[in-house]
Amino acid sequence: TNKDLFVMFFTGVINEKTGKSWCPDCVPMKGLLTPAIDAAKAKGRKVYFLQVGIERTAYLRNPDFCLRKHPFVEMNSIPTVIVCEAKGDGKDDEGAGLNVLSKMENFNDEWVAKL
Repeated sequence: TNKDLFVMFFTGVINEKTGKSWCPDCVPMKGLLTPAIDAAKAKGRKVYFLQVGIERTAYLRNPDFCLRKHPFVEMNSIPTVIVCEAKGDGKDDEGAGLNVLSKMENFNDEWVAKL
């Protein structure tokens, strides 16, 4: 059965004056995500997408940045994409939670097949 997916995209925020992200790698990453999510939906999966904007001044050269130390996220770079699949059969709370299918911090697209 096709379980629900939860896709988290950690990206640099957009500068209001320039309309561009401080993170040049984030723009093409978003371009990879959109068709991958569409493909997962075409397979009958329900996809929940969360985009988290990261402020440059809070993140850069800050080893104590909260998402670097978060036990689930453990962010090492921007952009980061974490793809999770629902645990259990969705009929009750037993076994509820998420299985991490992929954590991507580069442009390797092997994770797309997992959707």
